[in-house]
Amino acid sequence: MSNLMNLRDLGGYKAADGKIVKPGWLFRSNHLMGLTEEDFNKLEAIAGGRELIIVDFRRPRELKEVPNDDVKDAVFINLDVISDADNGIIVKLQDFLEYATARLAEERMHSIYKSFIHMQSATKSFAEFLRICTKGERTILFHCHHGKDRTGFAAMLLLKILGVSDEDIYDDYLKTLAGGAKMKEEILKAYQGKGFDGERMEAAAVLNSVKREYLETSFKTIEAEYGSFENYIKLGLGITDEEIKKLKELYLE
Repeated sequence: MSNLMNLRDLGGYKAADGKIVKPGWLFRSNHLMGLTEEDFNKLEAIAGGRELIIVDFRRPRELKEVPNDDVKDAVFINLDVISDADNGIIVKLQDFLEYATARLAEERMHSIYKSFIHMQSATKSFAEFLRICTKGERTILFHCHHGKDRTGFAAMLLLKILGVSDEDIYDDYLKTLAGGAKMKEEILKAYQGKGFDGERMEAAAVLNSVKREYLETSFKTIEAEYGSFENYIKLGLGITDEEIKKLKELYLE
């Protein structure tokens, strides 16, 4: 059975100027630990004979606790999106779970999606990710742990730049509800094994879910901070017109 439970191709969506996002070039996923033979075959297939670039948005301690399996001939790049959380921008998860409720967990999720715009580490990481995507004809696979929040935001950036509609972007984002269902179930069982019950279990369920409203919070924050998505890409992330043009040349057909 595959452990790439949240792997999917970003290709096929309608984009700008009547074009579509090229299938087989951009992929999002959950972490790459415990891969099966089926999984390795999938990764070889999606590489399509090209160089496979795997971008991991996780923290160093996440990488230590859940290391990626070795994928033959793949280039791994680590971009720590939330390193600035160590400065108190987001309360550490273990501390948060000591007093968590479902309501507070909802607030935390919205704060995380705002922080993707506010945190310098997020700005730096997502800008570098987009630049990696401009570097020639390579297959790009990007992930975090679940493949839902950091990965979901990165997927939104790519699809939005390519001219995909907001509704299709939300559709891609919410596919994690199905793709990540088994992973969520396993995580919640682990929390139960630690003695979680009642409100703490409800909070854990929220933290391991996706809702349209979370990504909407990012869109609203971008609008409030920069006036438009285009301004955010150019002024916030520092992505140039030439780099945007390159992304469209590479990933639209």
